[in-house]
Amino acid sequence: MAVRQRNNGLRKRCGCPRRRWGECSHPWHVNFKWKGTHYRLSLDRQSNGEIRSRSEARAELDRIRSAIRAGTFRTARDESQVRGELTFTQFARLWHEGNGQYLVKARDNRYHLGLIEAFVLPGTEPPVTFGQKLASAITVGDIESYRAARRQQRRSAVTINHDLKLLRKMFNWGIRFGYLDETPFKRGPVTTISLEREIARSKRFQSEEDEHRLLAAAPPLLHAVIVAMLETACRPGEVLSLQWADVNLERGELTIRAAKSKTRTERILPISARLRGLLEMRRCDPAGKELGPDAYVFGDEAGR
Repeated sequence: MAVRQRNNGLRKRCGCPRRRWGECSHPWHVNFKWKGTHYRLSLDRQSNGEIRSRSEARAELDRIRSAIRAGTFRTARDESQVRGELTFTQFARLWHEGNGQYLVKARDNRYHLGLIEAFVLPGTEPPVTFGQKLASAITVGDIESYRAARRQQRRSAVTINHDLKLLRKMFNWGIRFGYLDETPFKRGPVTTISLEREIARSKRFQSEEDEHRLLAAAPPLLHAVIVAMLETACRPGEVLSLQWADVNLERGELTIRAAKSKTRTERILPISARLRGLLEMRRCDPAGKELGPDAYVFGDEAGR
């Protein structure tokens, strides 16, 4: 996986050593925060050319910082794009570069975006996909057609809402940064697209029998993950990303790191007796040796 290395606001998304940044061919990027707003930009795109040296990158960074502080900065995009001539796929890429890749579940979002972009809008001849349509021309009807298709696929309300929330977040970001003038999710103060009605979390298990039936049907690894979720109230991704460095059996605590939390806040949770027994059974590999701190608690037998 590519390593992000930073140097006073300048960075490269590559695995090259920092001392070789001036020589390697990978593009330069900017990460700058001003008055609570993060600016994550490609220097090549901002300069409409290729930044070849570290000195050029620093000069361009100084220019961008000065413009941001003076309130005169505009991202370098074609005026036709500013006027809303981006296809949804082009808009999605800009959103990913500007915001999406920094979210906790970036990979999950990319998967769902792929499904949305590939969806063929009904009544179009020749067929037009969601991704091919102009982002500014996406309508309430387009999104409702996608929702209906997901219902026909028997997707859960939670899954459908994930897609709707993702789209809503993207359109709001587009308005904030000047790519779009409006969102199909709202017309004035009126919400035009509502979310699916989900079963209340408190009612998803009607009785202890429901829990027993679910656990009895689950294979061993999924059984362990479900027990951990029930005992900690953690999200699936938080449980699956748990490593032994985050578990302290002596103190009876486990830590959900901020980087792995949807809310970006660290949480320290108590280990119940039921969860402790499960963790102790998973603590060692098949040879009886304790797994290392980087091993995953709910990985395979080797902690991968």
